[in-house]
Amino acid sequence: MEKNKFGILLAARNDGIGERLRALLNAMYLSKKLGVNFGFIWRETCYVAPISQNAQEIKFLYTNMESENEIFSQNFIKKHSYTKILKNSKVIPITHFKGQKLNTLKESLIKNPILEVCQYDLSGFFTDINQVEYYNYFLEFWREVEFSEQVKLAINLAKQQAAFLNYDYTSIHMRAGDVIYSENRGKWQKMASLKVIPVSTVCEIIENREKDSKIILFSDDLSTAQELKKYYKPKHQIYTIDDFNTDEKINKLCQIFYDITLCSLSKRIYIGAISGFGILASRVGGSKAVYCASYEGIYSKNEQIELILKHNDKIKLNPLRKSYEYYLLYRLQMGIKKFEVALQSAKKALKFDSNNEALRIFIIAGLLLNKKKLLCERYLRILLKTNKNFIEMLFFGYTKGNCAFEYEISVLLENYSIKNFHMGLLCALIYEFKKKYNKISEYQKIFLDIEKDYLKYENNKLFLEQRKFIMSL
Repeated sequence: MEKNKFGILLAARNDGIGERLRALLNAMYLSKKLGVNFGFIWRETCYVAPISQNAQEIKFLYTNMESENEIFSQNFIKKHSYTKILKNSKVIPITHFKGQKLNTLKESLIKNPILEVCQYDLSGFFTDINQVEYYNYFLEFWREVEFSEQVKLAINLAKQQAAFLNYDYTSIHMRAGDVIYSENRGKWQKMASLKVIPVSTVCEIIENREKDSKIILFSDDLSTAQELKKYYKPKHQIYTIDDFNTDEKINKLCQIFYDITLCSLSKRIYIGAISGFGILASRVGGSKAVYCASYEGIYSKNEQIELILKHNDKIKLNPLRKSYEYYLLYRLQMGIKKFEVALQSAKKALKFDSNNEALRIFIIAGLLLNKKKLLCERYLRILLKTNKNFIEMLFFGYTKGNCAFEYEISVLLENYSIKNFHMGLLCALIYEFKKKYNKISEYQKIFLDIEKDYLKYENNKLFLEQRKFIMSL
């Protein structure tokens, strides 16, 4: 198979189906606008973090990623796949050209023959893209993608089901998966609030719909969807995606395309702000997307707080999902400066998810913002002596020059007092991690002043290591 390696707009993501296909459609759009070849790399590996032991009973719908041969036709692969051709080629992300005109991409291809296309809304990246035209092209290009026979079967089955429902239904995409249930959930805690629609919001949407209107819940977390259906089914027409029996006709991979298609043909889609599945469905079917994840959507912060308190105990939830609802409550309350109640919400979140170190970081910030330095000092004394995972979580993200908990770290640095040894120790660790060694020297006096209390810490390995490091500067 021969292909031109120069002048390629390449879609090469390695995450979920929704994000991969959005990148592919973007590559097709840019190809048409610029007169340049497009292609894709389809990796069979898709990183999925291990599921927590506290969520083993949760039923997940999507787990694996198949090869390009299972998804696209051989003709489409022959024309556009670079999976086996481009292994270690240097590529430049088109995100480097944000805020410029499209022609800058074409000019860049002279020096950088391969540009990697992102999945984001390009009308927000380039100044000369008309959003309406861009969205209309999505509909056109979706029809131009040549899928495999099994994927086409799934798409056609979904179209038949939509027609059977007279296209008169509302879709709610309830993203969950790794951001709530994985072992790494704490690292993605803040991002989750842009991806995941709170269960309380789903309850409110259902209760505000006419009782004879049909609602389909799309979710990778079938257990929560089924609990919602069980609660509301007596009074509302609620369906989960597994109500449409397709097991004998299509496999799990094709189920994703079935879901995307059925969702795309609904009157309205409620989705998270950065939900790849939901955004793709709304674009390829032309449905009206309603963004309603926390911090981004149809309800204000105060309204979302009221909704969580109103619906919090209605639905039986896995403890990790329950913890996430309390985390959202914490974040919303922090957003309106209600630090005291926010601290209580963070503690409740930790009660349901005691292994989530991110929640301990939020509690520390909450204590300091509530001027409870002594309690914070006592809390840190325990954490720094016994919990190395806490430190690892605190610094997550610094490998790329940014930290997921930058705000919480700033709260700690701003509220440090010389009277608080463990707070000072943590501040020194932070500056060491940031390689701001001149700042660490400010803490030398602290360690000299506590020399008389040294024996109290002789069994504290962390203290001994950091004392030696700081005093050597």
